[in-house]
Amino acid sequence: MRICDFPVMCERATAGHRPSRSASAEAALRAEIERISRMTVEERITAALTLRERFSWIHPGKALPPSTEK
Repeated sequence: MRICDFPVMCERATAGHRPSRSASAEAALRAEIERISRMTVEERITAALTLRERFSWIHPGKALPPSTEK
């Protein structure tokens, strides 16, 4: 799933209208993609394995039902 395909949308979103991403969000996404593209495979694996510690303050909530959209 791509970031921009995340199924949660605001109430104003309809089939013909998709909210646009803000310039700030677009810049942050591009910076993150650039940062990751400079990482080696080993650095990516290490980063993935430490996510549990980096984000340990986040507690899991109720799971969302699977999307029925295709």
